Amino acid sequence: MLNKKLEEALNAQINAEFWSAYLYLSMSSDMSDKGMAGVANWFAIQFKEEQDHAMKFFNYVISRGGKVTLKPIEKVDTEWKSPLAAFEQTLQHEEKVTALIEVQVTPQRDMGFNKVAERIYRFEEVESLYLMSGGFDLTVIIQ
Repeated sequence: MLNKKLEEALNAQINAEFWSAYLYLSMSSDMSDKGMAGVANWFAIQFKEEQDHAMKFFNYVISRGGKVTLKPIEKVDTEWKSPLAAFEQTLQHEEKVTALIEVQVTPQRDMGFNKVAERIYRFEEVESLYLMSGGFDLTVIIQ
């Protein structure tokens, strides 16, 4: 069973991933409308990737006995002056979309945190994992 704080953090991340997907779908639509099929396709691929990220978190919450609580997706832009403007916004967005999740875990007998850390680190989105001194907290940085 997930603790409440972790469940809330994971739900916020699920919502952020779906918002990102929505943004990329909007960019794909705009580029398609402008007759730029290749660029539209690239953004459509990013849309699917963000959905996959959200579903990984979604399935994890469910598998741990937690409750996924979806919130409304905030409005995104619907037009860009050029593909360059869309790509610049994409870069800005990707640079700021980093989740920092603190996880309280209990070390496993004879293995400490190693097995827990290995399981968490396998997720493609996890950039780094730190043991916080003085407690049983792991800090997980997720891209």
